[in-house]
Amino acid sequence: MVIGGLIIDSQEVGEFNETMQRFRTEQRMYSELKWTKVTNQKLSQYKRFVDYFFALNNTDN
Repeated sequence: MVIGGLIIDSQEVGEFNETMQRFRTEQRMYSELKWTKVTNQKLSQYKRFVDYFFALNNTDN
């Protein structure tokens, strides 16, 4: 089952992967990002992830 997805120009995939890996390293989010696993302890990291996602989305890439 797929609930959501991303459409990325094939030329942007490498840069997107690098950017997401950098973000995950900075936030220490190494395991699977799963919304059912959000705890009070991780809530701020997940909020930053959503903010980061929409910031990337607003770059029109």
